[in-house]
Amino acid sequence: MTEDPLDSKIKIDPPLVSIDIVKWWERKRWVFNVVLIVSFVFFTYLVSQFEMKDYVFKNLKAAFLIELVLGNIIYCFSWLIELMVNFYADKVRFSDNLKWAVFAMGLLITVIVSFFVVDAVIDFRFI
Repeated sequence: MTEDPLDSKIKIDPPLVSIDIVKWWERKRWVFNVVLIVSFVFFTYLVSQFEMKDYVFKNLKAAFLIELVLGNIIYCFSWLIELMVNFYADKVRFSDNLKWAVFAMGLLITVIVSFFVVDAVIDFRFI
């Protein structure tokens, strides 16, 4: 009997490689969360100097929680993408330099998004 060609292409990833990928990203999650929190607080302070309204702090609590949860969900995509590339692209491994570059780019995007979230919350008023 011959094997199905589709089955012959699938290679099972050793669990240790997958665990190493997740460990690398999860060890840096605390840095991501610190940057997320500090940027949110910094931009809240910065924007509040120009246009603080009395209703803002209620909205900021909700925005902070939403940003923290969504930011961490999006952070999971970093290692999920690496796992998928490793599985489907014939064991292609990201170098540490590429991982650090993706991590730094994610932090930069997080800081930019944090500014826009704070700015939007301060300008928004529930009626």
